[in-house]
Amino acid sequence: MRDTALRSKVIHLVPEKPSFSFKDGTESVTLNFDARYLFEHRKSHFTSKSNVWLLHDLSPLLTPQCTVSENLNRHLSLAAILGLSAIVVLFSALRPFMPLLAPALAMSALFFACLTIFDIKRKFWICINDDDGLINTRIRLGANNETVSANRQVFETKLSEAIEAAKQQEYYNFD
Repeated sequence: MRDTALRSKVIHLVPEKPSFSFKDGTESVTLNFDARYLFEHRKSHFTSKSNVWLLHDLSPLLTPQCTVSENLNRHLSLAAILGLSAIVVLFSALRPFMPLLAPALAMSALFFACLTIFDIKRKFWICINDDDGLINTRIRLGANNETVSANRQVFETKLSEAIEAAKQQEYYNFD
């Protein structure tokens, strides 16, 4: 009986995993790691997914990257096509039969032109690569305050050190 009373007072310590959270569009992303794995949890309104990588397979060199939205060319071409279609319909014989088609096409062209303008903004990332240089995951750099930037830099430093330690343990431990 005394043994169970002592056990109930014992607090089991779980080693704290360094983690960093950020927003990537509509997704909230959390990265954390332990001595062996890097975990990524992505959660949006409708989906949730997780990825896991072995630390000794990752490169300790975290590389910066600058990207533009992959939808930029598609939105620009749709805006141009819909704008030209609106002009053609405006001066064609179809206008009396469908009077609202030209304004609808023009509004759609304006919508995609606005999306193109918003997509021009560049996004900056810190990439976590594998040993072959392929990107496994990225940390979004946003317009954050100094504390978030400091936390991100501390996380990156700890992650690089943990990757180095995992590589040393994996490749040089002959036990």
